[in-house]
Amino acid sequence: MAVDKGIILLPTGSGKSLVIFRDLIRALSKQTKPSTYVIISPKILLNLQLLEDCFEELCHAGLLTTARLSLVCSDKNGGFTGEIARQRNLAIPDDARYRIESTTNAKRIAGIVAGNTAKGRSTVFVSTYKSADELIKSGVDINTIYYDEAHHLATEDYSVLAEIKSTRKYYFTATMKVSGVDESLLGMNNTARFGDVLYKKTPKELIEAGEIVKPLLGWARVTDPIMSNGEKDENLRNAADVHIIVDAFEALSAELQKGRKPVGAKLLVACRGTDHLNAIKEQVIRELRKKHPNLKDYDITSRDGAYINGEWQERPYFLEDLKSLKSDDNTEAIVFHVDILTEGIDVSVFSAVLP
Repeated sequence: MAVDKGIILLPTGSGKSLVIFRDLIRALSKQTKPSTYVIISPKILLNLQLLEDCFEELCHAGLLTTARLSLVCSDKNGGFTGEIARQRNLAIPDDARYRIESTTNAKRIAGIVAGNTAKGRSTVFVSTYKSADELIKSGVDINTIYYDEAHHLATEDYSVLAEIKSTRKYYFTATMKVSGVDESLLGMNNTARFGDVLYKKTPKELIEAGEIVKPLLGWARVTDPIMSNGEKDENLRNAADVHIIVDAFEALSAELQKGRKPVGAKLLVACRGTDHLNAIKEQVIRELRKKHPNLKDYDITSRDGAYINGEWQERPYFLEDLKSLKSDDNTEAIVFHVDILTEGIDVSVFSAVLP
């Protein structure tokens, strides 16, 4: 990019991550000495996705031996590059096969950079916002930081991360969070902190250009009472939610059977919390499997972890299995989550989303 700091404002699904990778590849191709690059995102699952996507882009650019990837987050299973290559059908050289280290230790971050630099390699860290303060403590010199979902920086929790020292800093978001005009405030309209908006497109512009598809909205009507003696009754509310989800899945399934090539329904359900998920999931699955015995069920929360058909899974495998579904196959699936499969997670197989 022509300037060293600024905001890229683009809708969800329009390719913000691809812009990050293209700029990273350009920087790696032009560098004259090993450097450190950082991509920061809000969720561990998004970290894993960005890491794998970045590895693939570096492979296509012929830069796998120029830079090594590491994670900065609490999930200690960074994975193995050979497995990423297998999953994505990539041909990689032997010296690009390594176990991806994941750490939240500032000294180890510095050690990773020192080890790569000694071997003439650059370092690319993919970090969560929660763990990124370890990058500050590490004292490593950073060439470029790419903040994905950068509106998180306009909060008290993460505002300090906008001040990480780096030669270049770029802020990517679909939802620019603003505040008053006082330069001490945290909003992304504070140009002293975030720079100017370098590029932006609205959803309307991209829909009209054929770059993204506008959503088709449907309505779920609640007929069951959720009040008892004038107050909210959580049990009645959960029972109503079960009916809504089952009815929505059945309606979706029926609609998808009308096409020339019938396909299996795949529904993403956003739950209010882990307790809410646990209260409704088993009953929903039991009702749906009466008509859909081969239904595949997924659920993931930060508290309880990731499960497929009731069995615990490591997050990388959960994401891999989820992405192995095809939007046009006969597999029927339902996915429950609590604030996980949200910002930036690229799972395009869902037929519908029930918020």
